Amino acid sequence: GSRRAISRLVAVLQPHREALADDREHTIVQARSDCDQQAAHPYDELSDLPGVKWSDLVPEVAVDVCRFAFENSEGLERKRMLYQLGRSLDKAGDPEALEVLFKAGENFGYPIALNHLGILYRDGEYTEVDRFLAERFFRWAAEKGNLPAQYNLARLMLEDAHSPKEVSEAYGMLNVVSMAGYPTAQEFYGKAILDGKID
Repeated sequence: GSRRAISRLVAVLQPHREALADDREHTIVQARSDCDQQAAHPYDELSDLPGVKWSDLVPEVAVDVCRFAFENSEGLERKRMLYQLGRSLDKAGDPEALEVLFKAGENFGYPIALNHLGILYRDGEYTEVDRFLAERFFRWAAEKGNLPAQYNLARLMLEDAHSPKEVSEAYGMLNVVSMAGYPTAQEFYGKAILDGKID
């Protein structure tokens, strides 16, 4: 009798277990989608998502969903969730952003995370200003084809230029990024032309 009772209990519980597993999987998929909708970067070349402007990012929502999504993702998606968590933390002004972005950038080599790290070290956010590290991260991301990083690297090169050749090289990079369609570079490069800084 006990065996039959156990068999009946297993038969009753199995659908319940399957339902719980389905609910959890649905929750995970929804969290990834929510993280993408809340915190994806418009110029993340490893993603085909439209992205969210910095001004539209709501960290009170994004941090929690992106943390859960990261903890329940794998591969490239896991790296994207980690970067988006770091981006959200930075928008919240949380110093944990540096640690998370460092992991996404330095450890995983995620291009837009490397660019974000460069910005933090350039501006001294959550750390001391370090232009050497800023350039390192911008250059690393730029070599991976990240447009914001190429723009930021060119601007940094212009600020530190000591010769006409270095200035020319920086403006040459800005021209390439402008032609690739990056609006911030187009605006800066166009103003430089109007101001007579480019022959």
